[in-house]
Amino acid sequence: MSTDHTADARVVTRAVGTGPDVLARVTERVRALREVKHDAVLVPTAVGVSDGDQVVVSAPWIDGVDLAELESRRGPLSAGECVWLGVRIAAALEALHARGIAHGDIAPANVVIAKGRVVIVDTVAGCLDDERGTVGFRAPERASGATAAADVYSLGALLRWCVARQDSISIQAWTAPLVVSDPQSRPPVDIAARALASCAPERPVAVPRRSEVVSAVRARATERTERISSGRAWRVRRILMRTVVAAGAAAAVAAGVIVVPGVVQSVAPEPSTSVTQQQPEEAAAALTTQRIEALAAGDGATLMATVGDGPLADETADLARRLDDGLARYEGLAVVVHDVTVTGHGSDASTATVRYAVTDHRIVTPEGAAAVPGYEQSVELELRWDGRWTVARARPLS
Repeated sequence: MSTDHTADARVVTRAVGTGPDVLARVTERVRALREVKHDAVLVPTAVGVSDGDQVVVSAPWIDGVDLAELESRRGPLSAGECVWLGVRIAAALEALHARGIAHGDIAPANVVIAKGRVVIVDTVAGCLDDERGTVGFRAPERASGATAAADVYSLGALLRWCVARQDSISIQAWTAPLVVSDPQSRPPVDIAARALASCAPERPVAVPRRSEVVSAVRARATERTERISSGRAWRVRRILMRTVVAAGAAAAVAAGVIVVPGVVQSVAPEPSTSVTQQQPEEAAAALTTQRIEALAAGDGATLMATVGDGPLADETADLARRLDDGLARYEGLAVVVHDVTVTGHGSDASTATVRYAVTDHRIVTPEGAAAVPGYEQSVELELRWDGRWTVARARPLS
């Protein structure tokens, strides 16, 4: 994108493809968007053709910060902030869906907080064949096209990515219906918004001034939207969607690589810069979620971050290599942690029982694909503290 500073208005331009078919699609899309009367939906101002037959879309500059940058500035959101954000994104999507328009790429880089309001940008991509959405936030069926149901899935995945660890269990529970693998089972976005509003009192998202950011902003290596011809693996920075997929394998199952399917140890928190030790029940829930998310995202590095020294390390390393090499992926995988009970606790070790449920999913390998029905499981985790919690051992109880 480039920014044109002319007169009083700044305009963002983006090349979206080439040829008359793309021009026709985009022109029709913009015409339809102009019928959407909602201030949270960014409507392009013009469509044109530049050198090389490139179709170019111009849109107003939004003076704000997208969620990807916001996360790097201040970290994750509270439950109340997630509710405030989610209700507003849902309202924008409801306006789009009422006009028969699916956004197609609800992801951190496409949601902007601007002067106390939310704006959804990149509203044209949903009509393009070579746009597949952002890995980690797109619905399993997104490759077949943008749909209202896929937008609902992406909203749920986005809120799960945004939320702080201490509030993750409640947000996961309230967004669980949004990220089920079957599109027909997801609620319409207006119903999703009403349900989400019951999760916690709304609290506007706090956007820090740049002068308030004491530590250097980490480089933004966010892969925004995967295109068919040049998509790259999207690296998880903290909690990646509790939904999509890219890791798995009939062969992995046959080989016993996934010894404890349920102990998808989740969000192994990133190495903390705080001296405050996370409570073991929070760590157990987060690690369980993170492991599942890493499997779903096909991210071996994030998967390895959930384990420390112990029996799981070698097994996890083998699976992580398969994920990174593209030899296994999980399609439609999502998790909801129901409860955690700490059964033993010391200064540097704890034992916890985690009860959780995973959705129906497929494990795909070069040898073929295996359908795995959704199931509920209880697992006993042996946690170790060494500056951060990791899982040393996992034992299924049911």
